[in-house]
Amino acid sequence: VDVVLVGHHHSYQRSCPVADGNCTQGGGGIVHVVAGMAGKTSTPVVPQPGPHPYGPLWDKVDSEHHGYGLASANATHFLWEYYRNDGEVFDTFVLQKKQ
Repeated sequence: VDVVLVGHHHSYQRSCPVADGNCTQGGGGIVHVVAGMAGKTSTPVVPQPGPHPYGPLWDKVDSEHHGYGLASANATHFLWEYYRNDGEVFDTFVLQKKQ
């Protein structure tokens, strides 16, 4: 498993690649995407003071906008894009499988 897409929480959140509870670099982790942007401010995500305002695992967070995600994939690549309702691309990432 390389990516987990879930909803329900009324915000957009994307983690770093996570393995054993920590961010990893260079592959091997699972990216978690919470794609619940239809609720907007129904469940706000409140930043905390410090170097990781949303926790050390979350790279992108947006609870202020409605939006939608687009995914595309082939045998080796997975592309994810999150668009805010104003058309701005807030987040995009590509996962590549080694052959």
